[in-house]
Amino acid sequence: MAILNALHIINLTEEGAVAAMHPVPGMLVDIFENDEVDYWLLPVDNGLSITNSVITNIIPDDILSRIRTGSIFLLLTNMFEAFTNLVDPIYTEIVYKLAIPEDNVLLLSGTPDIIDIVRRVSIERCKKEIKVAWVIPFLKGIPNQIRKTYSGTSFSNRTQTKFNKKFINFGGRWRLHRPALVALLLAKNLLDYGYVSLFEHDDHMNWNKIWKILIDHHRLNSIAFQLLEENKEKIINLPPQYIDTVKLTPEHIGMYYQSMSTYYNDTYFSVVSETNYYTTGSFISTRCLTEKTLKPIAYGHPFIILGPPGTLRLVRQLGFKTFSPCINESYDEELDDIKRMLMIVDEIERLCKLEGDALSEFLVISAAICNHNYAVFMDPRIQNIILLN
Repeated sequence: MAILNALHIINLTEEGAVAAMHPVPGMLVDIFENDEVDYWLLPVDNGLSITNSVITNIIPDDILSRIRTGSIFLLLTNMFEAFTNLVDPIYTEIVYKLAIPEDNVLLLSGTPDIIDIVRRVSIERCKKEIKVAWVIPFLKGIPNQIRKTYSGTSFSNRTQTKFNKKFINFGGRWRLHRPALVALLLAKNLLDYGYVSLFEHDDHMNWNKIWKILIDHHRLNSIAFQLLEENKEKIINLPPQYIDTVKLTPEHIGMYYQSMSTYYNDTYFSVVSETNYYTTGSFISTRCLTEKTLKPIAYGHPFIILGPPGTLRLVRQLGFKTFSPCINESYDEELDDIKRMLMIVDEIERLCKLEGDALSEFLVISAAICNHNYAVFMDPRIQNIILLN
């Protein structure tokens, strides 16, 4: 069976407008082409894109009728994000107003935490749960790229004890935890130990624009606030940090670039700034695993992850190992966002100062874990879509 509108996809935007039509991602074709049912695909940006759109103008009447009877399933995708504010609108605009049975709706999300929201909303509305699946984009795409070009990778030989830098950290868009990390590393004189990327992107953010938000959000933690305030001039005058210039589009961010091996081989751990981090206020607090986490696995690197509490548990859920006791991973269970950030910075500092036998032991033990992770990563049987209910 198939995605019936695979060559004619319409995306719902936050403004309620319909974006330009484009082909379905090949990853979804691979997932659903051998399924037993047909699907009608509707990508959604977030909750507002559902609320502000007239879906009956987008899905033909005959298709809507078949979705209601269950001969076609409505496939909603938000797999490159971890938004949960779309669950309420799905029930209001699709289940109620369009009279589509919950069993005939499948939501693909970039976070497994979406199931908790679906369960809560379904109970509140006395409705059944819509079907939900967690998608890990690029979990198959990056290995496929590697298979076409490289073979026989082993990381057991990465045991040299001299590195030009200690760690690598890709920034991407200026989500608050990313400049917060860079600012704290600068304040503790750790920034020069790493290859760090943080520069103005399509969000047009910079240090002057983000400083007040940064300092206000960390004001209640005296240690973080003091580090930031005492180093304000250094921080706001920090020049753009560059490692790569890969475009921030789905077609590029999931690519495996052999040229990046230079940076991974010249360092001995990664600091992954995942998409989400803060769990309070208006921040999106759901966990997700993106290409940011998968790339250290592909390049054979130990890693620390800046993410919501429990992010490392997601990594292990997929069959990978994390790096305790080589890396103190107690930060992953700390619920206080600022304390967790400071714990991560302290662990980065400890790892940066490893030398002699301590560094050699770290490299040997972590290499075995990296080899295990790479083998899991490259196994064609690995699942990049997990049904949650």
